[in-house]
Amino acid sequence: MNIILTVVLFTAVAVSVSAEETLSCTDNLSCPRTDPDTETLQCIFTSQLCDDTELCSGGQDEGENIASLDCTNDVFTCKTGETVGLSDLCDGEADCSNGRDETSPLCENKCRAPYKGGCAELNRECSYTELDASCDECIAGYTEVVGYCVQGLTLGTEKSLYSVKEDEGSLEVCIDVLLGSISSGDTYTVSYTTVNGAAQAPDDYLEQSGSVDLTSSATKQCISIPIEDDAIDESDQECFVLSMSESSGNANVTVSPPTVTVCINDTDESALVVGLEETAYTVDEVDSYQLVCVGVLSGDVDGREISLSYSTTSGTASSGNDYTSASGEVTIDDDTTRQCISIMIRTDSVTESKECFTFSISLENTVTNLTVDPDETSVCIIDKNSIPITIGLTQALYTVGESSGSLTVCYEILSGRTATRSIGMTLKTVQGDAVEDEDYTYSSSSDTLDDNDSSDCDSIPILTDTLDEEEECFTVSLSTTTTYLSGLTISPHIGTVCITDDDRELYFYN
Repeated sequence: MNIILTVVLFTAVAVSVSAEETLSCTDNLSCPRTDPDTETLQCIFTSQLCDDTELCSGGQDEGENIASLDCTNDVFTCKTGETVGLSDLCDGEADCSNGRDETSPLCENKCRAPYKGGCAELNRECSYTELDASCDECIAGYTEVVGYCVQGLTLGTEKSLYSVKEDEGSLEVCIDVLLGSISSGDTYTVSYTTVNGAAQAPDDYLEQSGSVDLTSSATKQCISIPIEDDAIDESDQECFVLSMSESSGNANVTVSPPTVTVCINDTDESALVVGLEETAYTVDEVDSYQLVCVGVLSGDVDGREISLSYSTTSGTASSGNDYTSASGEVTIDDDTTRQCISIMIRTDSVTESKECFTFSISLENTVTNLTVDPDETSVCIIDKNSIPITIGLTQALYTVGESSGSLTVCYEILSGRTATRSIGMTLKTVQGDAVEDEDYTYSSSSDTLDDNDSSDCDSIPILTDTLDEEEECFTVSLSTTTTYLSGLTISPHIGTVCITDDDRELYFYN
């Protein structure tokens, strides 16, 4: 008999398969697709992994968006911590104890003959469509148990994923007969060991290893894994693996699932800081209210309820005269992370310096991992007579013709506010080289300004004559008639008015 061998050499070039073509990644890997209905299938070779040439649109062939592919060390990392060479990835033989090297997203469009039924998941049928290849039901003679297709006597756990809170103390995992039965007199030994993941022994759990024997009279054995509680706020969930295998040497028994993932849920509440939003407030002495707010400054409330009492304490500002005292209680929780208290500020007729009182908070209940800071703030009241305000002339220099008849000079509030005050102002003229009653008429006027009437004007008569003169000037002066106004600035308070002569001297020539 003659045997003819045909050798086919493949050139390492990526192959694209459109949605209309029959799937042809049977002997290759493929780029993961987020939307198989619209994305073109991209076939790649193992040799094209980690070659610094990005073929997949998501960069998965170069280790991007697929954490298990470690292109720095050219290995595939199993969830159990084992590593597999790139040439063994998606080759039809499970090298990871959990088979992850054959179920990676890079393998998802490939049915491989080395597995029974030609599927990455052991003992499953492989179905082809024009767009995809998928592993379906178990092949004939096999039964699905906890996500695996098995036959004959099968020992294992009732699920492949367990969840436990870190403050529960321990987790019990039981090994049972899942399929078939143990004959009288037979003993099957299942060995087990824990393998670190994100959860590490001995910080998160205590390492366990050993074996249990299952017989016809003891078909279920349980393992207790101590779980460590700590006061550290960690990621919400950290996991480790319990790996199991049949160690009595009986080839007719299957342990499935071969690995169990145990995830520990953190119960430590995150560090939380609650406090006053400001350490100092400044408020004008007018009949108004000052808001003082307390809230979450950092961290998450995480279901905690924080009860805080608050109170005011007099200092140089006294309760009843300068402010109305306040006290009470507020609650911070997931729904209300900020509370504000309104304090009435009172006004009086006394001219005084800045006066302050204190507002403080204190915790009324026991809350874990909580800091209250800052817990005190000062509220300082600025006397209404010291409230900054600037009043001034609208111009510092005026020019007017001798025959114009009059000049209008104005002043106004330039900045600040009167804050319930009425401020008396006087505008008057002061003689210069322009002479009163010859060049202009002396003027002096008074008015009051407030927030509703913030400006005033005065008309100064300008006199004309028949003399030919140079430009002559006088000044206008602005001052206040209100005393005890330390916050008042008058600027500009002097204005110069220059009168230009409109008489011309006549010359005769003969």
